[in-house]
Amino acid sequence: MKGFVALTSSIIISFVFLVTAISLGQKGIIARFAILDIENKEISKGHARACVEVARIALAGNPDYEATDILLILSSGECTFSVFKDTPRAGVHTLRTHASYQKAHTRLVLEIDQDGKILKNSEG
Repeated sequence: MKGFVALTSSIIISFVFLVTAISLGQKGIIARFAILDIENKEISKGHARACVEVARIALAGNPDYEATDILLILSSGECTFSVFKDTPRAGVHTLRTHASYQKAHTRLVLEIDQDGKILKNSEG
C-alpha cells in the first residue's frame, strides 16, 4: 500500500509541475507573438511612409499630378497610393496610402499643398 501512495503522489506532483510549466511557457510564446505584431506594424508604417515620399516626389515634378491605386512593390511588402488634386480645396492634394506587411496594415491620409508641405496627416 505504501508503494501505491508514493506512486500516486509522484504522479499528481508531476502533473502539477507539468501544468505549471506549460502555462508559464504559453505566456512567453504569447508575449513573443505580441512583440512580432508590433514589429510588423512598424514595418507596415514605414512602407506607407515610403509611398508618401514617392507621391511627394511625383508632385514635385508635376504639380497637377493625379493618380489612383498606384502599386509599389517593395523589398518586403507592398503599398498603394492615390493622389487627388484640389481636394478638399483648391491648391491642396489629398494623398491616400495603404501598406501591408505580413498581416499588418497601415492606411495614411494626408493633405499636401503645392509646395509639398504636409498640412494634415492622419491614420485611417
